[in-house]
Amino acid sequence: MIAHVVHDVGYMPKPNMVEIILTDEVADARLTKTAFIIPVFDNGDILLAFNPADNRGVEIAGGHVEEGETLEQTAVRECLEEVGCHVVDLTPIGYLRLTCLGEIPEGYRYPHPVSYQQFYAGRVARLEPAGAYECGEPVRTAEVDFARPSVSIFGRQARSVVNQLDALSTL
Repeated sequence: MIAHVVHDVGYMPKPNMVEIILTDEVADARLTKTAFIIPVFDNGDILLAFNPADNRGVEIAGGHVEEGETLEQTAVRECLEEVGCHVVDLTPIGYLRLTCLGEIPEGYRYPHPVSYQQFYAGRVARLEPAGAYECGEPVRTAEVDFARPSVSIFGRQARSVVNQLDALSTL
């Protein structure tokens, strides 16, 4: 399901289109260079990264796939690195489909014209001590309404998916 569409985002060559797709399917790994995860606590709170670099602010933990990693391995590693969180029960919740509508710019590092960013939900298993992460202090919150649509939409989806897993485990 396409949950949101925006055109001409600043972090991609223009013209462009970014679609937030909610699905339990994983995007084509050959076209996916980044993976992200939203850890969910037992009470439904979510854990987000606070990245002071370039005024990025509150965002979903994640980053680039390293040589030999799967998308799941990337999401788990990035979560630990950025917010000090160990996660279990990884579940795909969707992806961003990024489409460059113009010519490929010189030095562009992503598949062209379409690439993906994969998103997962995961259950918080445990947290590392404060300061054991590369971003600023992580944000634990029940709130899912943020300025960035991707944070809000994937935050709600992560909470919903983990709640469904909880309900199934009690049957």
